[in-house]
Amino acid sequence: MRRILLSVICAASLLTAACTTPAPVASSPIILASTYGSSPWNLPVSTLAQHSQSATYAARLFNYANGEGLTDPTRKGQFSTYLRAYSQPIYDARQATGTIPVYRASFGFQGSVAQGDSVPWNDSWQPPAGNDATMFIVDPSTGREWDLWLVQTVNKTACLTWEGIAAGFLIDGRNLCVGQADLIQDASGNPIDYRTYVGGYPTGGAYIQGMAMVTTADEAASGVIPPALNAVGHNPMFGPECTTAQRTTAAAGVSCGFYEHPASRLEWASHPQDCGVNTLQNDATGRSTTVPEGMRFAIHMTDTQINQWLDGRQYTGQLRNTARVFAVAARDYGFIITNTSCWGAGFVTDGMFNPATRTKWMSLGIPDAGDDDLLGGLITADNLWATAASQALVLGSSVSSP
Repeated sequence: MRRILLSVICAASLLTAACTTPAPVASSPIILASTYGSSPWNLPVSTLAQHSQSATYAARLFNYANGEGLTDPTRKGQFSTYLRAYSQPIYDARQATGTIPVYRASFGFQGSVAQGDSVPWNDSWQPPAGNDATMFIVDPSTGREWDLWLVQTVNKTACLTWEGIAAGFLIDGRNLCVGQADLIQDASGNPIDYRTYVGGYPTGGAYIQGMAMVTTADEAASGVIPPALNAVGHNPMFGPECTTAQRTTAAAGVSCGFYEHPASRLEWASHPQDCGVNTLQNDATGRSTTVPEGMRFAIHMTDTQINQWLDGRQYTGQLRNTARVFAVAARDYGFIITNTSCWGAGFVTDGMFNPATRTKWMSLGIPDAGDDDLLGGLITADNLWATAASQALVLGSSVSSP
């Protein structure tokens, strides 16, 4: 059925080059330990000092990062592994069948890909389920990385703007409608090589390029997840932003908000994210439940304790091995708060929307319909701690290339 559907799409398309069969490419891991070179998240937590307020922020994370814990105490401290909804699939540009023009939705933000500019594309590529609809396209032969956010597969009317029309947008045309599209660039506007880049980028909550720290099936299969895990929580801090003087007083994190490096901004500079009935209380009481974006956490566990946790979960075979790899990563490299959710908490993976990675995750013991709760019970109030901040990152440029 899919082949028939694609044939119909290709027959109707004027971009016949975009529907040719791609040449086979050698299977190779898209990202492994070398990703983003010597970035702070590639350093093990053993190289970092403990945060001076580790106990305070570890308690806040444990109690409030997962909104489910507010009504169900057994869910406190629980981080899902985003393998389906809210995963962030990574597609190989070498498998593109052509290119496709990209347009920005009325509610979106300007990225380095200008209205009507094209990105590599294959009609079989799909964004994940979930509100963010984030996906990446990378070219392992050049190191280029394209980040697409809020990819609209149904509501293309959001791109029916005067600016979009002037750039060539057609509601029934072959195009992508997104909230933001970026070819990740360095501070000088040159495309980065994702395998060696050590800067940040003005997109997402913490201003860290989207693919950084997204756990891939290739990394899990290698037996080691070397960077810190990419963590999303319900309770990142909000403003007003602390002054320099406030930052060293008891006001920080109570009367005012802040971020910590490697983050480069306070995402919610004046108020918490609007999450409807789940919106945090916009005052000192609400702010006192939050943690700063960019803060890095880890767990204290010995190998014996990890084995005891695995036994308690009754894990065996490949699933046990995969759970162990994640647990060791949470201990040795920790996890960094990068974005805000409106309720749950989780670690971002490349997930199962890309058929190639879906097959890999299943070979690692992950069932086709689970297990997003792979790490249940791993993080406890007693084993969680926070590290000191890392160095600041130099931000890349989001200015559209001419």
